[in-house]
Amino acid sequence: MGTKEAAELLNSLSPEELVEVADQLSPGVLQTLTGRCQQRILAIQAGKGYGKPNGKVTLGGKGKKPNGFSNGANGGVKAGGKVGGKTREKGSVPIPEALEHPEELPATAATGEQVAFQVNAGTPWQFVGEESTCFRWELQDRNSVTEQDKTEVREILQAYAEEHGIPLRGPEGIKLALRRGRHWVSYAGGISSVEGR
Repeated sequence: MGTKEAAELLNSLSPEELVEVADQLSPGVLQTLTGRCQQRILAIQAGKGYGKPNGKVTLGGKGKKPNGFSNGANGGVKAGGKVGGKTREKGSVPIPEALEHPEELPATAATGEQVAFQVNAGTPWQFVGEESTCFRWELQDRNSVTEQDKTEVREILQAYAEEHGIPLRGPEGIKLALRRGRHWVSYAGGISSVEGR
């Protein structure tokens, strides 16, 4: 079976069947698909659309915790559909131009430490750079990292954001984090374990 046929098969499956397929995939395949899927979702949200629409699979969904994606209402995103403008749903942040192609940004800040971003609350964090790994924030005690480290991280992320045109404040502000030792430290001072959830 070629990739076109495989894609057609996956596009024909119900959300429940897709979950069953995902449960049978190896960790390596899941990691590869997760990273690429996140890139595609960001492109869809940015109004780039994708492939041949069939409108069957919906990102997000009714009755689920908000995740930055919509069930298609109010200009939201449906797989195979198009986006109204560059925002996803009410209260969501538009994707800055610099992050439309995060794989083109340097993976690390000037210190050599990995940078990650999150566009909307509830969506996965994603590495910048060629490695498109995604992870969920696993909140840790704010005292897990010293105030001095948090201040340094804030300055490093500020410089990275300014250099690459990434807004950190205001209605279009994006969340950035830096991997420092065993933790991710966000611009706002939040702490996550490196493993995430």
